[in-house]
Amino acid sequence: MSMISRSDVSDETFRLLKFLEPSGTRIETLTLTSWGGHIPFMFCLMNYFRPRTFVELGTHYGASFFAACQAIREFDINCTPTAVDLWSGDEHAGKYGEKVYTSFRRIHQDRYHGVGRVLRKDFNEAAVDFENLSLDLIHIDGLHTYEAVKNDYETWLSKASPNGVMLFHDTDVRERGFGVWKLWDEIKDDYVSFNFTHTHGLGVIALGSADSNPIIPILQAVNCSENSKSSFDNFFRLAGERAVSEAISQIKLQAIRDRLPEPLVTLFRRSKAIRHRIFPPSTRAH
Repeated sequence: MSMISRSDVSDETFRLLKFLEPSGTRIETLTLTSWGGHIPFMFCLMNYFRPRTFVELGTHYGASFFAACQAIREFDINCTPTAVDLWSGDEHAGKYGEKVYTSFRRIHQDRYHGVGRVLRKDFNEAAVDFENLSLDLIHIDGLHTYEAVKNDYETWLSKASPNGVMLFHDTDVRERGFGVWKLWDEIKDDYVSFNFTHTHGLGVIALGSADSNPIIPILQAVNCSENSKSSFDNFFRLAGERAVSEAISQIKLQAIRDRLPEPLVTLFRRSKAIRHRIFPPSTRAH
């Protein structure tokens, strides 16, 4: 339950605090990724924006898509997410075999069965499957050359709803032929926008007006000063580092448990339960 009272703070501060509320949410599914540091922001964005439709262009192992799926379930959002990818790799992600797609599909079926759909298509081909003005949230994370990301942006912008949000990963990478930064520099001033500098960069643009798109007042408040922008960026950088570190620790712990003989696992569980009965949380020293 939220402890924030509207009467205690200004409307602007209240909105920002409400936006930040889910930032400490535990990552349920972390796969191999260069996107992990942005997952707390994804949780906050999904919970506050509550998109009806979400399309991700370039899913790879699925970390960002699974974060959206987790948010949909955890925050009870009426949203249909779609992952679009050929799952064959490219010059930036590297070429990879069928195992990547198989792993993604297995996790999606096992953990998020019934949440969204998967389109194994080229981005241009997949665009035909969506009506214009139908997508509330679009995440572009495919081939990162300037020509490719510009094509993705121009192709899918017409699919965005009038008050939609678009995300662009790798806006802070200026090597190996990456060109997202160049497109970002060209379009960022056409919208209310914000660019995270950590985790390879994540650009956010919000369409429409402050009266109808709830993300616009958030970005406007953040953009009010250089100090505010830096604080917002650093907040999510630290939140991302913490969340990814905790998720990795859980993965390692689970791997250890999976290798332990069943009698030791049973003994561990029993000893933990006994300790809990003898020393309930309220009686333990702090």
